[in-house]
Amino acid sequence: GPNGAGKTTLLKILTGVLAPDSGTIRLGTNLTPVYVDQSRSSLDPEATLWDTLCEGGGDQVIVRGKPRHVVSYLRDFLFRESQARQPVKALSGGEQCRLLLARALAKPSNLLILDEPTN
Repeated sequence: GPNGAGKTTLLKILTGVLAPDSGTIRLGTNLTPVYVDQSRSSLDPEATLWDTLCEGGGDQVIVRGKPRHVVSYLRDFLFRESQARQPVKALSGGEQCRLLLARALAKPSNLLILDEPTN
């Protein structure tokens, strides 16, 4: 749809970020969505890529129930090992989007919601 039509607002309502002005939202049972925001506001610019993926510390990312070393997982998203300890603010916009996608795909979910995936 065109700019300003409410696409992002609809996604935020469906994911529970915003409440609807009126009416109700009814989602299916056992729905576990993960939302990738177009603004990249959920990224901490001071955190490293490593810390962004290993929020609890350590060096493992759990992907589909299996542990992966964070550097190996970052390579799947075309990051170099040397970037793992860089702050998020050193990344380009496209690289930040790839990091958001990497973090989203590591979370247990059965619905991936991409807001403006080409940005």
